[in-house]
Amino acid sequence: PAEARSLTEATRDYGKTISRTIQAQLFYPEKARAARMQGTVVMRLQVNRRGELLRYRIEESSGHALLDEAASEMLRRASPFPPMPD
Repeated sequence: PAEARSLTEATRDYGKTISRTIQAQLFYPEKARAARMQGTVVMRLQVNRRGELLRYRIEESSGHALLDEAASEMLRRASPFPPMPD
């Protein structure tokens, strides 16, 4: 049905908006850069309709506490997010 497709597209578009908002806060801690730390942090987050960050957790660690904390800080700085579309 068209409504289901529309909802799926809106959900995907809002997810992209959240991702861009978070990416705008991306930073690499100087200590991590100096130590040549690398890694990817996978996070799960929950946002209410107003765009307020309700909770988040690290699903997969980078293997470096410094990078994990930087990712958490990046998420907190990005909040609040744009409100969800109707």
